[in-house]
Amino acid sequence: MTTRTITGEDVTQEYYDLGAELDNQVEVRDRLFQLLKQSVKVQDAIAVEGQLERVGANVNRLKGRMKYLETMTGMSTISLSLYGEERAVPEGFINWSLVGHGFWRAARERPVRGGRRPAALPGPSRAPGKPGQTASRRA
Repeated sequence: MTTRTITGEDVTQEYYDLGAELDNQVEVRDRLFQLLKQSVKVQDAIAVEGQLERVGANVNRLKGRMKYLETMTGMSTISLSLYGEERAVPEGFINWSLVGHGFWRAARERPVRGGRRPAALPGPSRAPGKPGQTASRRA
């Protein structure tokens, strides 16, 4: 393997921070409901209603973000990519019999110093009728 990359993001701290902020916003919302019940003037009730709307939006935002983090960590995906060096692929079957025969043939046909070749070089002689059988096996 030539390259390895690991990435991740720990959202534990963010999740706990959101939980603490959510608890705080819920307490503020509860106090605003108490103030709304105690308000005598319409103008005071409207002001408290505006604050309740803002705090309620924050509560919903925090709950949504926490739900998102829960879903994403529950459905985590791991992607793995491995890259390596290419290796040489071994050659197919090598017929060593043909290689040996080629050497024998080259030695038999090569010119010799002085311009003369030996009358005969020893080598495999094939038996008639059966391919691959030498003359020494015929007997």
